[in-house]
Amino acid sequence: MSFLQHMYDEVDARASRADHAEKPARSALLGGVLFSAALLAAGLLVTLLGRESRPNDPPGFVELVRGIAVFRGVSFLYLGLLILTATPILRVVVMLGVYVRRRERFMSTVSLIVLLLLGLGLLLGTG
Repeated sequence: MSFLQHMYDEVDARASRADHAEKPARSALLGGVLFSAALLAAGLLVTLLGRESRPNDPPGFVELVRGIAVFRGVSFLYLGLLILTATPILRVVVMLGVYVRRRERFMSTVSLIVLLLLGLGLLLGTG
């Protein structure tokens, strides 16, 4: 291990010990990625084994839920992609909760603004 890598690891370890807010955020990201990966793997397996064809348009929410209920692989794939896309938003929500609990008003406000901008982007990006 090089000297610079050793120094980086030491600084990173100290920062991790000093800021416990990253642990819940890291857990949320890891959980979201693992859950979406499991859904994508299951969807791929079911789609390939069932020889399902891909629809031309993504399913709506009701159609997605119905597809999951009847074990359609394409629905699992779309749900996995949806969860993967929502994972960074989950991180902002978790960090907002951490900052509110710590009573850090500035960071709570910044997190809330970021969350509102993400929501606005979702609303304006559909159509």
